[in-house]
Amino acid sequence: MKAKPDTKKSDVKETIKKSDKKNVKKPYRKVINDKSIGVIVFRYENEQIKFLLIKHSAGHWAFPKGHPDKGESKIQTAKRELLEETGIKDVTLISDKILLDDKYMFTGSKKELISKIVYYFIAVTKNDVVKIDEDEIIDFKWCTLEESMNYLFHKETIILINKAYKIIYEYNHEKIS
Repeated sequence: MKAKPDTKKSDVKETIKKSDKKNVKKPYRKVINDKSIGVIVFRYENEQIKFLLIKHSAGHWAFPKGHPDKGESKIQTAKRELLEETGIKDVTLISDKILLDDKYMFTGSKKELISKIVYYFIAVTKNDVVKIDEDEIIDFKWCTLEESMNYLFHKETIILINKAYKIIYEYNHEKIS
C-alpha cells in the first residue's frame, strides 16, 4: 500500500495564493515574426558545384538574404539583395518558385524572441567575381558542398545547403533527360 503525501491539494492552492506575485517572473517574452527572402547561388567549376557563402558582419556564414521593400516581389527582393550584398547581377533562377525555407528563432538585441523564416530561391551564375557590401558582409567563399562544412556553423544552414545540393543535382539530371 502506497503512503499518502501529507500535503492536500487545498494546502497547495492556498500556498500559491499567498505567494508574493511581485517576485514571480513571467516566462513570457515578446515574440516578433520576421520574414526575409534570399537566394542560394551556385556556379560550375571543373564540373563541380560551387556555392557562394557570405560571412555576415555578425560572424556567421550563410547565403545572401534580406527584407522585401514595399511593393517588391519575392524574386525582385532576392535579386536585389544578391546584387547589394555581392555585386552579382547575372543569375538564372532554376525555378521561379521558392524552393527552400529556413525557420529558426533567436534572441534580439532587446531580449525579444524573434521567429524568423527565410524563403530561398536557387540560382546559377557564370560570374565568379564578387564585390561584397562591406557594411553588411565581411568575406565570401565559393565552396563545394564538402568545403562548405568548414564554414557553416548553424545546423539549419547545413541542412539547407544539403537540400539545395540535392535540388541542383535533380535539376541537372532533368535538364539532361
